Amino acid sequence: MITGLEPAEPRAPGQMLTVKGTNLCVGTDKLGGQVLLGERVCPTVSRLSAEELVCQVPLGAGVDLPVTIQDGMGASRPTSSEPDTTVFFTYRPPVVDTVVPTAGGLVGATVVTILGSLFGAPDETWSVRVGATACAAPVWMSDTSLACTIQPPASVFSGSQVPVTVEVGGQASMQSALFEFVGVTPKVMSIMPSHGAAAGMKLLTLSGTNLTALDQVTVGGQPCLLLGTASAESALCRLGAVMGVGLTVAVRAKGVQAAVALDDTGLRFDVDPPVVSGVVLVGEDIAGPLRFPVMGGSMYIDGFNFGAKSSMTHVSKSVKVGRGGVRQTGLGVFKHVNHARGRICSSHS
Repeated sequence: MITGLEPAEPRAPGQMLTVKGTNLCVGTDKLGGQVLLGERVCPTVSRLSAEELVCQVPLGAGVDLPVTIQDGMGASRPTSSEPDTTVFFTYRPPVVDTVVPTAGGLVGATVVTILGSLFGAPDETWSVRVGATACAAPVWMSDTSLACTIQPPASVFSGSQVPVTVEVGGQASMQSALFEFVGVTPKVMSIMPSHGAAAGMKLLTLSGTNLTALDQVTVGGQPCLLLGTASAESALCRLGAVMGVGLTVAVRAKGVQAAVALDDTGLRFDVDPPVVSGVVLVGEDIAGPLRFPVMGGSMYIDGFNFGAKSSMTHVSKSVKVGRGGVRQTGLGVFKHVNHARGRICSSHS
């Protein structure tokens, strides 16, 4: 009967374990009797007496494994006649020292090797986690080395560092190594088309390199909604209402920002200029079909590309002065109706 273990704290494979009890030689004689830690044999190194023997802890893992004696005929018997006095053995938990490589990309898989100790035996139940995600295709290489494949989660960005932990036999590693996700800088080399209406709803095709992980595109600071999944060389987005010329196109791929410079290569976006197609005069004392209204009157200007905000739109008329001269004169307060119509209220006669 086994009554205790020395030392009582968890032990690691290869360490010596002293088993104490009574009549230990009966079950551990030359006929092949052995001490079992759970289902694993703890090979006997020496028998000090009938009350004490020393065995070497085998490769394994687990918590609260019952210690039993297997007699020479292969039959196991409890360590005690009383169930509540059974002696249990616990392995030390796994330790993670480092992961190789220490970083990987935001696109595609990275095969890593986890180095440490106390990873148990090949038939143990074990797992590796990268943050909250299980590491795929795990391979047990030794009790100090594991391998698996890291797939980048959708929630990580460039520079994200996540802990790599190992669990063996129900015990999680007491320490972890960090794995960093590193993104590549996206580069836009062309935009098609490079101009469009102020009202937006224009589909833009961005061509370049390292575009797979794109998660944000802006044109002049306004969002361009990504459509579908980008490839390494191409991405498609829908642009909303914008105003201006030479607008910077900025792209971001999982936290890695890159901007298209305003240079002479054509990598810019221009809003098409406004076009006036007609004028409708409204109000009293209107003299002539295209004469600016007097006090209290107004006019509607029809066309397109009038933008999305009144503050962005300025309306003036050309007045001939002298011989061949032209003077620009403001036409009052412009009230934006939509991108194809605006109203000007007269403030003078």
